[in-house]
Amino acid sequence: MGRAQEVFERLQNSPHFAEDELGLFHGRFLFIDREEIEGKCIARFGQPSDAKTDRPHRYVLVATQVIEQSLDLDFDLMISDLAPVDLLLQRSGRLHRHEDRTNRPAQLTEPTLWLIAPEIDEKGKTDFGDSGFIYDRHVLLRTWLALRDRTTISLPSSMDALIEAAYNLDSLPSESLEPIHVEDWQNSLTQHRQDQSAYRSLAQKVYLPSARGKHKPCDFTRGNEEDDDNTIMAVTRLGEQSVTTIFVQRTRAGLILPISQQAIDLNKSPDLETVRALLEHSARISKKRLVEEIIKLKKLDTWTSALLKHCRCVELDATGKAQIGKWELSLDPQRGIVINSA
Repeated sequence: MGRAQEVFERLQNSPHFAEDELGLFHGRFLFIDREEIEGKCIARFGQPSDAKTDRPHRYVLVATQVIEQSLDLDFDLMISDLAPVDLLLQRSGRLHRHEDRTNRPAQLTEPTLWLIAPEIDEKGKTDFGDSGFIYDRHVLLRTWLALRDRTTISLPSSMDALIEAAYNLDSLPSESLEPIHVEDWQNSLTQHRQDQSAYRSLAQKVYLPSARGKHKPCDFTRGNEEDDDNTIMAVTRLGEQSVTTIFVQRTRAGLILPISQQAIDLNKSPDLETVRALLEHSARISKKRLVEEIIKLKKLDTWTSALLKHCRCVELDATGKAQIGKWELSLDPQRGIVINSA
């Protein structure tokens, strides 16, 4: 998400684009802002048959994986960092998605995905950049090796072969593969198998009881009351800890919600309407070291609602900033939650 914010900022500073020709969409916006951004994306890139769709003449949307989540959008051209091949294929499904669209640019009559090649470090090893922190290295390596010499992909005919190339762990590297990549293949495969074993162990802790056993309905939703936040967070997404963080802001008049400006009293248990307002001002933070610091924040005794049980509250000062450990957090109307290391 930091990379998306950086790319967006560079485009903003470029003389080639007007302010109304650029947009940013990622998971680090407050929920209330995400809803608005989703609506604007659908209005710009939605179905041409929808009367609400007003497709711009020219527009660049910088987005993370959130763009892949159940939004019926259509783009003329896509530029993507490397990701596992199945996600790239899913991503490419947003290209020329609406067959009844007739006003394509003349040079983009064919669905076109430009893939940004990873850099090579001084030892000749592939550097996957930010993608390496998000996805499994072995799958990324196999994806890159499967795609690097291709110029076209035919769907659906190429799909099975590409998935097989990325995920069939029994297949061996090509005999012509460079030694540095063979070594990387073997080392990353070992790590991949270790990670999968750890994930299976985690699954044993959180699996649902068999529906055929003698269980009460409540057993399917009852968790261990002694489970800590780390265990609960761990089941949200394998390999990535995250925490729902609610943002409030300190003003001279007291605490408010920064977008709606609604006054908030953290010393009182919120009613259902206030719980909804609080969650609208939340975002899931998944930056590992920052998550560890946020989890240290004291739980609010007044947040007894199940919807707030595992949330943490971050208080912004009058300038819209908060210091959490070595991290400075701020809210930017165009970039969302900005995280800087002190």
